[in-house]
Amino acid sequence: MSTYCCRVIVDLIMAACTKVIFNRTISNFGSLSLFEGFHKPTQQKILIKHYNYYKITDLAQGINELFCQAKLHHSHFCNIIDVLFTERETGYELILCLERLDKDLQREIEDRAYRGQMYGEQELWEFLQGTVEALALAQDLVNCT
Repeated sequence: MSTYCCRVIVDLIMAACTKVIFNRTISNFGSLSLFEGFHKPTQQKILIKHYNYYKITDLAQGINELFCQAKLHHSHFCNIIDVLFTERETGYELILCLERLDKDLQREIEDRAYRGQMYGEQELWEFLQGTVEALALAQDLVNCT
């Protein structure tokens, strides 16, 4: 991890320390970093999405995506718990705190297979139907501006 990246993470931790505890880095994708964390006010495990924008136009697009995501309310989507924003000499930082599940779908399937409790056809159809409903909702909000 670069010195700059470490400095940004330390600065973020200092700026957000009253609300958020950063536990571990999950991954980095260019200007997006994902962390596991803990949201102090709600006492919840969270997923922290940290966006690093260098241009105001990129920030505007990021805020638009934030508004679209805030409109999504479905049991198959993680809700936004909190939003933190900072402006720096090098650009803008937007931090989304999202609900975090204890298990992911792949781990759940593997655990059930290990216990010999495979999903039944009805369970799979219900899951697929819920997923399609969630995707349809997201598609309806694609042009939410």
